[in-house]
Amino acid sequence: MVSDEHSTYNILRLLGDTLYGKENAEISTADVIAAKPFIALYFSGSWCPPCRRFTPKLVQFYENLKDQLEIVLISSERSEEAHDAYFTKMPWLQLPYKLRDRNNELSTLFNVEGVPDLVLLRSDGSGIQVKDLRPIIEKDTTGFHFPYFPKTIQTALAESTLSGSVYHNAINGKTLAIFFDGPSFPPRIWGKCHKCLNDSSIGDYFLCEQCPTSFYVCENCISNVRETHDKTHIFKVNVAPDLVAESLVVREALQRAYHSPAAIEAGLDFEVLMVSWAKTHEEYDSHISQFPDYVKLEFDEHFTTAFHLSNLYDVSFDTTRVVILSPERDLINKDAALALKQNMPFPFNSLKIVDLCQSTISNNFDLFEKPSLVVIAAPFNAEHAAIVDAAVSIAAEKFSPVGAYIVCTDKSCELAMDMVEPDIIFFTAKGEDEEGLVPWFRNSAGRKGNIIAPEAIIFDWNDKHATYALDDEVNSESLCDFVEDFKSGRLKALKTKRKDDDDVDKATSELNTEREKVEDSKISNLDITGEKTMITLTANLTML
Repeated sequence: MVSDEHSTYNILRLLGDTLYGKENAEISTADVIAAKPFIALYFSGSWCPPCRRFTPKLVQFYENLKDQLEIVLISSERSEEAHDAYFTKMPWLQLPYKLRDRNNELSTLFNVEGVPDLVLLRSDGSGIQVKDLRPIIEKDTTGFHFPYFPKTIQTALAESTLSGSVYHNAINGKTLAIFFDGPSFPPRIWGKCHKCLNDSSIGDYFLCEQCPTSFYVCENCISNVRETHDKTHIFKVNVAPDLVAESLVVREALQRAYHSPAAIEAGLDFEVLMVSWAKTHEEYDSHISQFPDYVKLEFDEHFTTAFHLSNLYDVSFDTTRVVILSPERDLINKDAALALKQNMPFPFNSLKIVDLCQSTISNNFDLFEKPSLVVIAAPFNAEHAAIVDAAVSIAAEKFSPVGAYIVCTDKSCELAMDMVEPDIIFFTAKGEDEEGLVPWFRNSAGRKGNIIAPEAIIFDWNDKHATYALDDEVNSESLCDFVEDFKSGRLKALKTKRKDDDDVDKATSELNTEREKVEDSKISNLDITGEKTMITLTANLTML
């Protein structure tokens, strides 16, 4: 959750003097600003399955808060008819579809890279209240915690209620592992089936390896699609992750670290605070009974402390995560499960190299927060894996500083004063890619077919999802040069030049094609004229 105190916005200038309701009823923007303290900009389109799944939740959220909140639809539709049909399902206001320039300006201003996106503004123009509201609503569907003024970790912990007769001095001044866990987990919803068009397919799904873009089908449709699909295409099953099994592994690793002889002998001031996602008191009691040694948050049906803690560290509800904080409550490791499972020593610093099969967080930054180097091996190929590990370890050592402590205040989370933020973070991809990221990266970078040798791709979400592929053999020297070329801007300049050259080649080819058509037309006309002359001459000779 991000609050922006430094940027101010003139809402009237952003949205114009008039907004529109149902049947294009005109609504004064000034009246909306005067009546409601918050305005949310909803960037959405009906063609997008996640948008279609999220919109009903947003309707429920809005109905509970419409005295405080107005929502304005900023359309990402591909036609005015689609926009009008989609808007009939929404009880809020809109910018007309025809105002494409204004829609695009708003997308650029608020760095909207995809849909759905929801930005919460203060109506007085004093800034952004929440930069990305959608994941907040996924946790707080009724708006109980609205309007989401951020809290520091210190404040959130100080206001928390601990279970039993435990007091805050049990965790104060100690390295703290916040252990988010659930007694059960809902099935993973992976998205739209290309055959039955079900937006909420659950469980296993099948990925076509030969399709240039991901072709997903659900288990119910796989036999039918196999019969009608090109026989050369191979469907690979992507098994839904077993979240319960993952939780058990993390629990065991955390228990092992907590009770390790080395930690006990060293007298480490290390405590675990358990945050349960249990939804009933009975479920909560059963869940925490499995962890008698840990400090626990008291049961709260509104998840008040859990809500603020999860927002601070980007933790989704109903997931297992371990976050490590220093005694001063600076962030040591945002996703410590890997460090714990690998038996890393206390205080379980963040890893500088992470495999995408295990996490999308490396060096305390997410794949979509920082430019990322992803080095890919053929799945479960030991020879490839050895090459990848050797090369990436040297590059990461050179370019990625030690896992950074991050200090969180009410306004933002920032690196501690003596820390250096990484310019790029490092990932490998050596096993089965359940999320489908590797095919997407390879396709975006122009890589086709099977992985014959290790490949390297740099992905920069914040630069319009730019991807760059290493043309050379993967080794430590080529990776270091690759990163240097990215940081210096040479890769981007080369990609731009290649695109310009391709555009010139394409234009030249099209021009030559047109010229050939003109020449062919001239020759055709000449042939017709010559044929007519010969016929006339023959006729005249016959008459003679």
